[in-house]
Formats: sequence, C-alpha cells, structure tokens
Amino acid sequence: MKLLVIGAGAVGGYFGGRLFEAEKDVTFLVREQKRQQLQETGLIIESPHGNINIHPPLITTEDSGKFDMILLTTKAYHLEQAIQDFKPFMHDKTIVIPLLNGIAHLETLESYIPKEQVFGGVCFIESTLKQDGTIVHHGDMHTMLYGPRNEQSPSSTDELEQLFQSDKTTFALRENIDSDMWQKYMLITVLSGTTTLFDANIGQIKSSQSAMNVAEALITEVATVIERIDPSMDSERLRKKSPETMGQLKR
Repeated sequence: MKLLVIGAGAVGGYFGGRLFEAEKDVTFLVREQKRQQLQETGLIIESPHGNINIHPPLITTEDSGKFDMILLTTKAYHLEQAIQDFKPFMHDKTIVIPLLNGIAHLETLESYIPKEQVFGGVCFIESTLKQDGTIVHHGDMHTMLYGPRNEQSPSSTDELEQLFQSDKTTFALRENIDSDMWQKYMLITVLSGTTTLFDANIGQIKSSQSAMNVAEALITEVATVIERIDPSMDSERLRKKSPETMGQLKR
C-alpha cells in the first residue's frame, strides 16, 4: 500500500518516519518551504528508541499521484484546508486515518469523503518540533491505534497490518476504535482539568491521594457525558480504563 502522510511535524513526521525507516512506501505532503528544508536537512528524529536522519519522498499540492492510505496529522483548525489538499491524491478506495484529538473531525471528514473510507485513529506520544525541524520524542510511549468505523471498509485489514509494521513503534489494529478515541479525549479532558486546577504535573497529582480523588470524580463525570453523546459507549468501561491509561504516564 502507498501511504501519504499529511504534514511532517511532531506526530506525522515521527510515525511516517518510522514507517519509512521500516521500508514502507511512504510519501509526505508538505508545503514548499517545508520541502526545501527537508531536502536540505533530511527528516531528523531524536528518540530513546533510536535516532534517524532520512530522506523520504516529498510532494506538494502542485504534484500529482494516487495513494491507498492517507495519514492525516494536521491540527483541527487546518482540517478543511488539509482535506482540499489531499483529496486530489485519493482514488475511490483510499482510506483516511486522522490522528486529530477529539471526535468532531470525523463528521467534517465524512462530509467530504465517503463514510466507509474514513477510519478512526488515535496516537499516544510526547513529541515536539525544534525550530530547525528536528522531531524530538520524549519518553517511552509512541503508540498509534487505528481501525475501521464502518463494516463496508474498502480494504482488508491484512493489508493495513502489513503496512503498519515497525520494530521501533507500536501500531495496533483495533476492533472498537471509537472507544479508543473517546478514551483519549477523556484522558486529555481529565488531565488538562486536574493539572490546571492543582497547578501541578501528572506525577505530582498521582502522588497525592486527594488530587487523585478529584481526578477519579472527573473521570466518572466525563464518562457519563460521553455516554450521553454517544450511547454506544459504555461509561463504566471508559471509567475503569482511564486510571490504567493514566498509570502509563510518567512524572
């Protein structure tokens, strides 16, 4: 499968770079200025799991071609423009996997693209972009989850699993990707709420029972709201899984 990564920032550059490192057919859609920078310096990743400097194929909206998979890693406020940018590179069975936080972007994507071609995706990684374009990966977590949201998916999951293989990064096909997406959305909501309330980092919160009591109460409230929005979600299951996810986070 031919993969087109939209953007070469801290998220798209990392996961796309790792797949290119694993000798997958990966191309990056970037702006002209970014292409010039990457042509000069290469795509550089600094990570506890190994540093790399690679020169993957780069295209801009002025180029042409068709791809089997689109990995969408832009910010939400760039979503509609990004859709216009990558649509010419799609064929009638191209799959789009967005790694944006939240849920609302799915409705936007499905207003432009057939619903069965819009998969779900979520990633767990702490990475930043230096001024010179270097991607710096912090910590151990670098996981991407993906999966179809519609039974009429246009591609076999075997092909997807073959594409998303890397010794340096974790990619996992999920049966209920919507649940994973809601789970991360809840985690972000709870963490941003508690860290702001206590003016403390996650390590400090985890070391305080009173702060964790507040976090757990917030988890229950957010899970209930999610179930009201999406009745297919089980608030009890979401609630029980959140402390496990928080437990994976470092100080």
